[in-house]
This record gives sequence, C-alpha cells and structure tokens, in this order.
Amino acid sequence: MSIEHAILGVIGLYPCSGYDIKREFEDGGAGLVWAIGFGSIYPKLEQLAHDGLVEVVHAQTSGRQKKQYELTADGWNELGEWLATAPAYPLPMRDELLLRMLFWGAARPDDRDMLVAHLQDRQRRSRTLLAYLEQWPHNGESLVSEYGMLVITYLRARLEAELQWIEATTTQLEGSPQPPAQDPRGLVPQQQERRRVALDRGDESGERWGSYLMRKFSFIALTIANAIAVLGNSIVTIAFPWLVLELTGSAIKTGVISAAIALGLGVGAFFGGTIVDRLGLKRASVVADSLGGLAIALIPLSSFSGTLTFEQLVVFAFVRALFQSPAVAARQSLIPDFAQQAGISLEQANATYQTLQRIEGFLGPILAGLLISIVGPTIALWGNVVTCIFASCIVASVHYERHNASSEPSFSQQLFAGLQFVWRDKLIFVIVFVIACTNMLDAPLLTVILPIYIRTYIGGSVDLGIIMAGFGGGAIIGAVLYGAIGWRLPRRYIFIGGFLLVGVPIWLLLLNSSFMVTAFALMCSGFGAGPVNPLVMTLIQERVPPQLRGRVFGVLTAIAFNRGSNWNDYFRGVDRIYYSARGNSLYCSMLL
Repeated sequence: MSIEHAILGVIGLYPCSGYDIKREFEDGGAGLVWAIGFGSIYPKLEQLAHDGLVEVVHAQTSGRQKKQYELTADGWNELGEWLATAPAYPLPMRDELLLRMLFWGAARPDDRDMLVAHLQDRQRRSRTLLAYLEQWPHNGESLVSEYGMLVITYLRARLEAELQWIEATTTQLEGSPQPPAQDPRGLVPQQQERRRVALDRGDESGERWGSYLMRKFSFIALTIANAIAVLGNSIVTIAFPWLVLELTGSAIKTGVISAAIALGLGVGAFFGGTIVDRLGLKRASVVADSLGGLAIALIPLSSFSGTLTFEQLVVFAFVRALFQSPAVAARQSLIPDFAQQAGISLEQANATYQTLQRIEGFLGPILAGLLISIVGPTIALWGNVVTCIFASCIVASVHYERHNASSEPSFSQQLFAGLQFVWRDKLIFVIVFVIACTNMLDAPLLTVILPIYIRTYIGGSVDLGIIMAGFGGGAIIGAVLYGAIGWRLPRRYIFIGGFLLVGVPIWLLLLNSSFMVTAFALMCSGFGAGPVNPLVMTLIQERVPPQLRGRVFGVLTAIAFNRGSNWNDYFRGVDRIYYSARGNSLYCSMLL
C-alpha cells in the first residue's frame, strides 16, 4: 500500500482539503488502521494532481473560499483497481510492548512490577480506544458505512480480546515466576550470568540510581507541586470566611464569598479547560497558578493601603477561583503521561497523588488556623501567594514536550467537543452528575456551616483548623488503603461505599456538639472520601483521549471536586438566620 492510495481513499469519502486529510488520519477511521506522515500529505497531493488523479475544486465554507481536492475519473479508476488488488498479509506485527516482553527476561527478569505497569498503561489506552469505537457509530457526525461498521466490529473484537489477555497476563505476573516453556540451549541461566558479570564489571550503581530518579522526577515534581498548591488553597479556604466574619460578622456575606468562589470555579473550568488544551498542559498550569497568586496578593496589598472593601474581596475571590480550576485540571491531565514515564500504574499514581494532596489537606488547615490566629487572616493570605509561586516554578522545571492540541480549529468547536464527550460517555456523565449533586449538598458544611458551627458551639480558628485536619487525616488513610489494596477490589463497591461513609457520620453533630465528637465525625467522613478521588480520576483518565483531558477535567474540577455549582453555600448562609448550625449539619447529612 502506498501513501498515494491512502490519500485517494480519503478523498473518495468526500472532497477534502489537506487539513481534512490530516484530521482523518489523526481522529478519523483511517488513523485507526494506518499511519501516515503528515509532512508528506501536501507533496503527495501535488503529485496526484500532476498525474491527473485529483483536481482542485473550490467550496464556500463560513463565507470563505476553501481549496479542496476531488478525484478525477482516472483517480476513481486508480482507487478501484487498488481496492481490487489482493492486500498483503499484515506481518510483521509491529507492537513495541510485545517486542519488549520478548526481551524482558534477559534485561529485567526480576522487575515484574514495571512490566505490569506497562501492561496496565496499555490496558488504559485500549479501554479509551474501545470506548471511542463504541461511541463512534452513534456520534451523529461520522460517516459509518456498512463496510466501515465491519472494520469497527473487527477493531472492537481485537481490543476486547487484548483486554482479556492483559487481565490474564497481569494476574500471572503478579504471582510467582514461571519456568520457561522450553529452553533447549539453556539460554536463561546464561543471560542472567552475562548480565551479572557485565554489571559487576563497572560500578554503575550511581548511574543506575540517577536514571531511576530521572524517570520518576516528573511525576514526583508534579505531585509535590500539587501538594504545595493544595496547602495554599487550605489557607484560602479558612482565611476567606474568617476574614469576612471578622470584617462583617455576617453569615450572609460569608455565603456571598462562597458563591463568588463557586462562580469563579465554574466559569474558570467551563472555559479554562479548553484554554488548557490549547495552551498545553504544562504551560497552562504555570500560567494559572501565577495569575491566581497575583489575585490573592491584591487582598493584603489593598488592606495595607486601607482601601479593601467587601465588594473588592468578592471580586478578588472570584478571580482567584477563576484561575484555580484550570490549574487543577492541567495538573490532573498530566498524571497519565508522567505515570507512564515513571513506570507505575495509573491507579497507584493517582493514589499517590491524592495521598500527598490529602496530607497537605490534613496539615494545611492546622497551619492555616495557627497562621490566622498569630498574624490574622489578611496577612495569612501571603502564604497562598508563596505556594502559588512555588507550584508554578516546580511545574515549569519539569521536561514535558507533548502538546495535546485538538484538531478542532476554533475555540467554540473545542469547547463543544469536550462537553459532547462528557455527555456521550455515559459512565463519565453519571460520575460527574453524582459527584456534582453530593458536593452541592455537602459543600456548605465545610465552607459556611462548619465555621459558624465551630464558632458558635466549640471555639476559634485553631479548633476549626484541627477539625478540618481530621477530615484530611481520614482521607489520607482512605487514599493510602486504596493505593495499597483497594484498587484491586471492585470499583463499584468502593465508589458507593465511599459516598455512604461521607454522609452518615455527620449525624453525630446533631447528637453532640463537643470538640471530640465533631472531629471524629469529620475524620470518618474523610475516610469515606479518600478512595473516591483517585478512583474517579483513574476512570476518567482511562476513557478520555489526551487531547480532551483539559476540557473533561475542567468540567469535573468545577462541577465535582471544587464544587463549582455550590450556590447552596449562599442559601445556607441565609438559612443560618432562621435555623441553627446544628440543624443545617443534619440537613446536609440527610440529603447525602
């Protein structure tokens, strides 16, 4: 098969521009069964036109003339003759994973965990492609002829068989090593001895450790940067409501701040996810963290100058949240590539990522509470400025070349493609819907009701920090257990059980308002939340194509993890006038 015939086949589907042909081999059916160098498309089109197989036609698209190519009679004949020629059998099979497995016993015989990680990454990619193929015949856009459907059926059967093979292979590799099926020349012991002698000959231990750490560096750096950002967000989470309560003493205005943050998160995620995919994941993370830190810095600067008003605080809170969502989405979207580079499975990578994030969520409220009690909420906000600077510098230091740009040429098309993917992927849609509903109900507990509850029944900002840290401590335990053994259990039961455990302990706040009971209830609730985030992140990363990660995680960041629709915060603040904080706690737990 030649490149020319592949181009003729695509033009046979519909008159194409060079860009249209490129898209077909990137996102269309042709790219699933054949690879083509994009740099050769235009030279080949010129040659085909010179040979009289294609001709240039002009079409009006969006009020502009567009240059397209159409097959001539000779082109249709050439395409038909090529289709009638018997195709070559597809050998050799070029599969890098299988090639590596052939050599694994010689070079890394004892490193079965890394091979399992390679297989799990292949499993994730195959599941993503299988989900794409399952949706393709129903996407309302693509031409799927009778013959094209037969190709899709073959590819789906091949992927399903591959996934079954990966499951069986992973199970075998996680068990005891098996002897060779046959080794008539005794090569296995010879390989091991040759390798041992060569490695002992030169003291390369330092170099090997250096290589190991370099492979892990990107993932470690990303995890640390995210934890630092979470630490800064913990300061903001406590300092903002406390600052408003000190300035105004109004529960309604505290709710207004929460609503402004919710609006910023929602707007930032809705549009920011597309910007993340257009800018590139690394660049978007650095820019968003830097601008978010600048927005926070304006609050203490305005306070020092004596010009800070409640209205300004609302604006600054909105702008800070506006940049928070894209930063979170960009870092979450980087995990699959860095996990693959580090040679660890996606489940374990997300569990590690979330565990360190939860540790900062545990320490952050304590440090924030102490910081506020010592220097006040206004000066404490400088802590978030510093964390934003550190997080952006760490991500900027990571080497990352991939630019997950989508093929949609316009911003609106990219935005629609992300929303369309979430809508059509039923599993992701259900996950987003469930988490959005539950977070809309429980977010007022942490952002409005709990600060008022602590201030009314228990004590000050230090008590609030310790109790919220208890939630983080429980989440750490849950995330660690998931990373160790939980990811081997059925995902459905972990998801449902985690959500049940989040809401039930809050009933204790109705029965007793002591410090110990409140801390215990929040810790149990955190334990239930611990496995949910890494599980959900893994499911989405498995199913979302790389070029759509920013948009999908943007939606999830706003609607789910960062409570982008929590206008309920405001109404809970208003409701505080008529009902007790304890009654509001019961309200949240009942709805959960």
